[in-house]
Amino acid sequence: MSKIREHHSMKYSESIGGTQPSHSQSQKLGRLNRSASDIISYEDLLIAQYLDELRKQPPPLSKKKTKEPKPLSPYLQRLPHSTLFLIQQQQQQQTQEQTHKSRRPLSGTQSARPASKEKPKIDSKFIADADKWDPDSGKSEEEGKEREQKKKIRPASAPSRSKSHLRPTSAKSTTSTASRMSMKSSYSSTGGRRNRSFYKQPPIIKCVAYKNGQKDVCHEVSAPNVKMLLENCTTKLGLNTAARRAFLSDGTEVLLASDIKRGADVYISCGEGFKDPLKSEKSNIAMKKTASWTVDGVVFDEETKKKKTKPALSKRLKKMLAQKNRRVMVFKNGDGQEMSEVVVTMDKFDSFLDDSTNRLGLTSPAKTVFGWDGEVITDLKQIPKLDRCLQPSATPVLGPVWISKGEGFSPIGARDFLKAVLAHCRQKLQAANEYKTQLEYAEDGDKDKITITKILSMDHDDIDRARKETERNIEDFETAMKKLKKILRDVNEMAKDEEALGNQYKQRHIKEIDSNDRLVGQAGFKIKAFPNGRTDGEELLYVNMRELSRGTGGDKKFMMQRLLDQIGARFGGACKPRRLFDKEGNDIEGVDQLENDQEVWFSFGESFKSLHVYAIQFGLEKVKGYNIFGERNAVMREPMVNDSLIGKEKSSLWEASISFPMIYEFEDLTMSMTAPHRENVLSNLKAQEVDTRGHFLQNKDDPNLVLYPEVSVEEKKKWNDKDLWPHHAQTWIINKSGVIYCKAMPSLALTATEYKISSVLTDKDKTEINGFAVGMQKKMIGNPAQEWGFSPEGFIYSLAQPSLVLTFIGDVTGETDPAIVGDSVRNFAGQRCYIAIVERLPTKHTEAKRQRWAIKQETMSNMGQWKHSKVDNPVWNKLAYSWPVTEDGTWNEEFDWPMEGYFIARAPPLKKSSAKSGPNGVVPLRLRVLKNGEIGRASCRERV
Repeated sequence: MSKIREHHSMKYSESIGGTQPSHSQSQKLGRLNRSASDIISYEDLLIAQYLDELRKQPPPLSKKKTKEPKPLSPYLQRLPHSTLFLIQQQQQQQTQEQTHKSRRPLSGTQSARPASKEKPKIDSKFIADADKWDPDSGKSEEEGKEREQKKKIRPASAPSRSKSHLRPTSAKSTTSTASRMSMKSSYSSTGGRRNRSFYKQPPIIKCVAYKNGQKDVCHEVSAPNVKMLLENCTTKLGLNTAARRAFLSDGTEVLLASDIKRGADVYISCGEGFKDPLKSEKSNIAMKKTASWTVDGVVFDEETKKKKTKPALSKRLKKMLAQKNRRVMVFKNGDGQEMSEVVVTMDKFDSFLDDSTNRLGLTSPAKTVFGWDGEVITDLKQIPKLDRCLQPSATPVLGPVWISKGEGFSPIGARDFLKAVLAHCRQKLQAANEYKTQLEYAEDGDKDKITITKILSMDHDDIDRARKETERNIEDFETAMKKLKKILRDVNEMAKDEEALGNQYKQRHIKEIDSNDRLVGQAGFKIKAFPNGRTDGEELLYVNMRELSRGTGGDKKFMMQRLLDQIGARFGGACKPRRLFDKEGNDIEGVDQLENDQEVWFSFGESFKSLHVYAIQFGLEKVKGYNIFGERNAVMREPMVNDSLIGKEKSSLWEASISFPMIYEFEDLTMSMTAPHRENVLSNLKAQEVDTRGHFLQNKDDPNLVLYPEVSVEEKKKWNDKDLWPHHAQTWIINKSGVIYCKAMPSLALTATEYKISSVLTDKDKTEINGFAVGMQKKMIGNPAQEWGFSPEGFIYSLAQPSLVLTFIGDVTGETDPAIVGDSVRNFAGQRCYIAIVERLPTKHTEAKRQRWAIKQETMSNMGQWKHSKVDNPVWNKLAYSWPVTEDGTWNEEFDWPMEGYFIARAPPLKKSSAKSGPNGVVPLRLRVLKNGEIGRASCRERV
C-alpha cells in the first residue's frame, strides 16, 4: 500500500513541476501533515488545502457587534434634514466601512489590479520553504517587509484611504459632539498627525533690497518667490527697466528662494553683472596702505597703480547697438535748452515721431523733423551727428533735431543750442591749453610752475602720452568750433527774419487756398471798406456770394443793394450807403466788378473824394559822363545823396545849359579797365542813359557836378516840408505870358519837348495815347513851347500845339512803369516821362480826369485868392482851388500876378455835372441833426 502511495505522489509531483520540493517547503508541509515515514500522502494534501480555505473565511462576529441597535426615543428623533440626522448617517457609514477590509475605491480593489499582482493560488505542498510563506497575503516575508516600508514612505499629503465622501473638518461645527468625534477619528486615523494642506504655509522671502552697486537707498521687500521679488523691487527701487537678476552681498546670484536668508541684503540689477558697492572704498583703502609721499608727489605700487577706466557695455546695450538702435538728441521746435533723448531703430521713422511726442510732452503728435539748418528730415539716416569731442558719452548720439507739430522751422532754438555748444567748446579748449602748458612745464623740469598735483606723480611716458592726447583734443575742439561758427552765421540770418516777422515766419509754409478753389464752393471774397475820402477806419467785410444771391433771381442791382446794406450795418447803420467807388474813383455798379482783397470807398450819394492829392513836382538827378571806347560820349543817371548837396540849394549857384556842358571831364571806358567794373558801367548805361542834347544844370564852383532836371507827379507835400530837395520843388509860378517855372529853379521852365511818346492808360479799354513829352528846359523868352494857355473847361494846352492838352500819363500807385523817351535812333531809358501833351479825351471817358488841373494857393501872401475864381462847381470852392482865367478864357485880373501855388492833378471839373448830382439834381450835403434844446455831439445824428 505504501508503495502505491509513493508511486502516486511521485507521479503528481512530476506532473506539476517535474522537480522535488525544496527543503523549506518540505519543513512547512511536515508541520501540517507528516507521517513517521516522512512521506506526504494525497489525503494530507487535500486536508491541508481544506484547512487553508477555512482560514480564508472571516471569523464569526461577536454577540456585542451583532446586537441590534436600540431604537431612538421619539423625543430624540429629528427631521431628515437636521444636523443630528446627518451625523448619525455618517456614523453608520463609518461603522459599515469598518466591517470591510478594503476601503480603497473600486479602481483600487484587487479585482481591478493586473493579473500579475493578484494573490497566487498555489497549494502549500508546492512550497519549498513553508516557514517564509504567508498564506494570507500569498507573498513571502521579505516581500511583505518591502511593502510595509513603501507604505511608510508614502507622503501624508496623499493618504492611501480617501474619505472624499465625508464632510471636511473645516465645514463642521467644533461645538457639536459629532464633529468632535469625526475630528478625533480623522486625527486617530492618521496616526496622530494633522495632514491638512492649509497647515503648510508657503515660504516667504523677506530681505533688504538695494540697487546694484549702491548702498544709499534700500527698501524692505517680501515676496513668495524670486519672480515676485524682482517685480516688487522694480517698483520700490524705481528702476528704469525691469529687474532681471538678484545677488547676495558676496556676489552670489540668487536662483532659488532658499538662497536668500531672512533679512539678508540683496542687490537688484537690470541684467548687468554684480557691482560691489564697497569696491571703490576697498580700492581706496588698499591704495592708501600702499601709497607713500615723496618729493615728487604721491607714489603708488606697481600693482595698485591707477589705470584708465574702460567703458563696459552691458549685454543689453551691445544687443541694442547690434540691432542698429541709436540715441537721438531731440528738442522742441524753437527751443535750444531742454534736451531729451530718444532711442530708436534707424528704419522706424514713424516710431521715432511717436517716441518724440511722448518724451517732449507735445500736445499733438509730432509731424516734422528739422535739422539745425532748417532742412526737413524724412529719414533717420539724414540726422547729423556731433563731433567726437562733443559727444556726451562713449556711445554716439545723433542730432540734434527739432520736432515740430506741423508749424514751420524756428531757427531761434538752433541758434541758442549752437551758442551754448560754442561756449562749452571755449571752456574745454581753454582748460586743454592750460593743461598742455602744465605738461610742457613737466617735460622741461620746471616743477615750481606746475599747479596740477596729478602731473607731479606722472613719469616721463605718462606725460608724453597725456600731452599727445591733449593736443589731439585741442585740434578736435578747434575743428568743431570752425564748423559750428559757419552754421551759426547762416542760422543767425534766419533767426533775425523770424524775430522781424514773428509768428508769421512759422506759418509761411502753409498754402493759402484760392477763393476760386472747388473746395471753397461758390467763390466769395473779402473787401476793405473805407468812408469816402478817408484812408483810415477801414472795416474788413467778408462777402458770401451764396447768401448775397439768395432770392434775388440773379438781379445785379438787388445784390448790389444788399452789399451796400451790409457795409452800412458794419459802420453803424445810421445811414445807408448809395454809391461804391474803387481807389481810382470809378463807380462800382455790380458785385461782379469786385475782386478779393479790393479796397472800396462808399458814399451816401456824393461824388468820390480823392484820397491823396497829387501835384506836379520838380526834381533833379545827378549825371555822369563817360567816353565809350573813344567812339562817343554818353551820360547816365546816378543816385544822388542829398547830404552832398547841402548848402547848394540856391539857384544862383547853378547855370542852365543847353545840351551837356562842354567843360567836363569824361571818364574813359577802355578795355584796360577791370572786367567787373567795365561790365557794371555798361549795364548801368543801358538802363540809365540820358540824351546829351537835353538841358542840364552845372554847378558854377564844381564843373564836374552836373544835374539833370525832370518833372513828375507826386503826393502833395506841405509848403515848408524839409524832406523836399530842392525846397519849394512843388511850388510853381505863372505869369501872364503863360510861362510856368519852378520857384526852386527860376532859370528852367515847363516845356513841351520834341520827344514823341506812346503810352497806354490803365482803364478797362486800355486806351492808347500818343503825344509829346513835357520836361524842364532853360527858360527862353518868346519860345512857344514854353508858353501855356488855360481853357475855361479846366484844361492846360501848349501854345505851340493848341490841340494838345497837358495830361498826366503816369500811375500814382507805381504799379506800371513810366513812359520812356527816345528818338528814331535809340531810346533813352534814363529819361522818364510822367506828363505829356496829347489829344483831349471824351468828357465821359473814365480817364478824362487825367487832363484836368487846378491851382492850390496856400502861402500867407496869397491866402484867400481862391475866392476870385469864376467856377460854377461848388466843390472847387470847398477845396479852395483857383483857376487863372474867366469864363471867356481871359486872364482873371483879380488875382495877384504872377500867381504862385501847387499844380493839382486829377482835379474835379469846373462845371457841375448832372450825372454826379443827387436825386433832385443838386449835390447832396451831410447835415448834423440835433433835438430842440440839446447841445452836444452825443445825441446828434448825421443825415444826407
